[in-house]
Amino acid sequence: MRRRITTSVAWRYFLRGLVLLGAGSSGAIQLYTDYIHVDGITDPVLPVEEWDWSIPHVWYDLAH
Repeated sequence: MRRRITTSVAWRYFLRGLVLLGAGSSGAIQLYTDYIHVDGITDPVLPVEEWDWSIPHVWYDLAH
């Protein structure tokens, strides 16, 4: 049994695919621009906290 696919049906699915592809791309671009905006806001002058290495030694000594 063979079915005939008309060009109107194929064209409709092709256009739906293009619309979905465009919507997905536009959404990804919007997320990327938001990420770049937030990433650019961060202040690189903030001091970096140093890890206090005496804490693990104290825990180890208390455990043994």
